[in-house]
Amino acid sequence: MAYLEASYLNLPDTTFKDLRRKPPVTRTLFPWQNTIQFSLTKDINKELGIGK
Repeated sequence: MAYLEASYLNLPDTTFKDLRRKPPVTRTLFPWQNTIQFSLTKDINKELGIGK
């Protein structure tokens, strides 16, 4: 039972950290709040002259 309690105490430091998304190798974060600027559809439409 003590082993189980110790495992639960270590969850935040080990297991949960491993479950988090790791940053890319370049160490740059993706701006999730501004994803429209990276829209593939927007780029394709611009190249083909389609759109608004």
